[in-house]
Amino acid sequence: MEDPSYSQKLHLNRPAGRKNDIIRINDLILLVSLHTGAQWQAETDEPVEQPVTISLSVYHDISSAALTDKLSHSINYVEVTKRIREAGISRPFQSLQDLANHVITSLATLPSLSPHLDGMQIHLVVRQLKAPLHAKSISSNSFAKFMVDGSWVAEKFVHDIEDLVCPAIIGVNVDERLQKQDVVLNLSIYTANHGIGYDNWIDFRSLISMLYEAVSASDFLTLEALTSYIASETLTFLSSRQSPAVSVRIAKPSALPLARSSEVEIYRTAADYPGFEDEAACTTPKVEKIAVAVERHENDAHTVAIALGSNLGDSVRNIEYALRLLETPLEILRHSDVSMDAEPYVNVVDTSFMYESAPMYVTDQPSFINCACMVETNLAPVTLLFLVKEIESIVGRVPSIRNGPRAVDLDIIFYDDDIIDTRSGLKDSKDLQGELVVPHPLVQEREFVLRPLNDTSSAFQSPSQDASPSKTHVMATLNVTPDSFSDGAKHDALPAAIRYATNSVAAGASIIDVGGYSTRPGAAFVSVEDEISRVHPAIKSMRDVDILTNLASHTLSAASSFEQVIEKVMNVPISVDTFRWEVAEAALNAGANCINDVYAFTGPDSWPLSSASDPGKGHAEIECMEGMKRVARAYAVPVILMHSRGDAGRNKDYSPYEYAGHDGPATLEGVRVELGRKVEKIIKGKGGLRRWFVVVDPGIGFSKSVNGNLEVLKRAADIVADVKVGGLGDIAYLNPLKGYPLLIGASRKSFLGIILAQKSRRGDIDSSRETQPHERGWATAAAVSCAVQQGALIVRVHDVREMMDVVKVAEALWR
Repeated sequence: MEDPSYSQKLHLNRPAGRKNDIIRINDLILLVSLHTGAQWQAETDEPVEQPVTISLSVYHDISSAALTDKLSHSINYVEVTKRIREAGISRPFQSLQDLANHVITSLATLPSLSPHLDGMQIHLVVRQLKAPLHAKSISSNSFAKFMVDGSWVAEKFVHDIEDLVCPAIIGVNVDERLQKQDVVLNLSIYTANHGIGYDNWIDFRSLISMLYEAVSASDFLTLEALTSYIASETLTFLSSRQSPAVSVRIAKPSALPLARSSEVEIYRTAADYPGFEDEAACTTPKVEKIAVAVERHENDAHTVAIALGSNLGDSVRNIEYALRLLETPLEILRHSDVSMDAEPYVNVVDTSFMYESAPMYVTDQPSFINCACMVETNLAPVTLLFLVKEIESIVGRVPSIRNGPRAVDLDIIFYDDDIIDTRSGLKDSKDLQGELVVPHPLVQEREFVLRPLNDTSSAFQSPSQDASPSKTHVMATLNVTPDSFSDGAKHDALPAAIRYATNSVAAGASIIDVGGYSTRPGAAFVSVEDEISRVHPAIKSMRDVDILTNLASHTLSAASSFEQVIEKVMNVPISVDTFRWEVAEAALNAGANCINDVYAFTGPDSWPLSSASDPGKGHAEIECMEGMKRVARAYAVPVILMHSRGDAGRNKDYSPYEYAGHDGPATLEGVRVELGRKVEKIIKGKGGLRRWFVVVDPGIGFSKSVNGNLEVLKRAADIVADVKVGGLGDIAYLNPLKGYPLLIGASRKSFLGIILAQKSRRGDIDSSRETQPHERGWATAAAVSCAVQQGALIVRVHDVREMMDVVKVAEALWR
């Protein structure tokens, strides 16, 4: 029998003078091609065959047929069934509503029905038996009235979700507060006569997903509260439609031992929730804006701040994976129900540094790695929310306790200057499950969000960032070249290179820097092929246990630690010292982990800065930068970017920066401005590097006077300080190098030799002396000690064992 609740709730009016007779076709089974997919989301846009049942009720006075016993006075349900079957397999359908509309229109052209069409009413039920996951079925009910000319008008539409099974915390007993139990939800949506057009079709998949998440995340004591909450959530989901009503039934099968279930059923409209209509009216412009999933034009880009966090697994990898997914939104959205009139894009245009932070709220969990990014996108707010939640799922986040551990978490903090709140009035102010609130309501209390945001925009204020690294890492310098200024031809043979690397790691080096092209003034040109032939074997050998064991066996005497050292060498981070992307890529493929570029991705001929009068030079710089950025992004590796001005022995005039002071101070200011300009180009805009992968090197010994080198060394912390640069007064701007970790490479540099050679009388003795690079160890020790005091993250040295001693004592003094 027809569910009497439909007639009661819909107040179906039949023509006067007709009896309440009904002729039915029940559960006609068809295989229908649906674009909405099956239980699982379809992987392509192609339609999927689905089992569908169609039931038709025709309201027809059977009195004449009963008196005459002739079919001509009634409805020929055989012909009607045939017409329904033909309509159902005639083409693919976008939705159940699309199928229902097509079936009704097809019935109007059936010849045997034409005598009965005038005023004839029907009730058509289209039910998809394999509903989206967790529900038994979904259905669309259409109540229609035909006219004599074969046209028809919609009278009522009802959309049903049957037996959606969800786990939930529900009940007052102790065990019920500790363990989830299944509840069964049945939902009917009444949309009056709105349902013919595309804009009024129900997105069952998204609705079921929302309901499942909402129920699963809830923890009500009573079915009454849960049922009312779900009604409110459904009305909020449907708020863009015209005044829908919902009927919600939620059953609790485990409640009563001798009954199938306990159950609560309610019928609600927006008017039943105080403030709901006022809130909807206030946010109507936002709702309309949100409804546009993808903007059409590039200049419609929105600027969005997104915070990221992870404390499970390889957190850095998880965050990088999430960002790469974020930058390819089409690959995710094409498998969703999101309607797209233009190709979606999300461009990460800036990133913060990474921070390790203690967990808040729920403290019994690992520490978090936190960062933030700025993106430009044509996605509407709710579509972007859907995208980031899908990314969380792909990377590995699973629903857990609120504020608990996760592989990755993405929160939309700001969306342009918009204020958006999709929560209903019943929502907890801190419960954002499935909702979008912008600006994020908890941003002011979360230092782990404020700090990264402050990196990407000076408009965001964060706590003090004066803390320096707790440890200085020692980078060992392995030059596999015949002509380096300090150790040329000493390590260019593979056995010597491996011995140096092994001894350096055994002495405590954290990084090995491998270079195959000398940057000393007047060094011979080296082809790309020759440079690769130098660095590739050295790096590959350090990753080969057999080669290491063979070459290092004559170096390490302590047999007990031999295997440990070999293992450390195989796993030690290796940087490649090169300005060529081809060499960098070859080195990374051989096992390197970092790129160290003395020209900061602009090449050796980038000074003086390119101008419009020299377009060829500018093109070479762009080609160099794009090549290095492409490799660094593809391999997701750290980069060290150094300040330089071409030939290391020339271009020492910093007079344009004398507003900061003469000689030394001008040099320091020049480093901030010139290197800062390059770094900004590298990290910002589409295709930029992640800020947390960048280390800056002020380039001590490169195109600087002795006083300039000393100023940069003794004030190294000021290079990355939170200060204004670029001039005095209104033309000054925030230091673009603010906050970056520092590498200082003063080892054996010629300015140290100049200082040692200067006339200096200590009593009656002239202590000046000429030195070769390898004789400047003690001078290097003084420079390294200063670098530690200035907060350097890395010091690049030649004599690892001796400089490790210096670093340890300096850290004890100043850290």
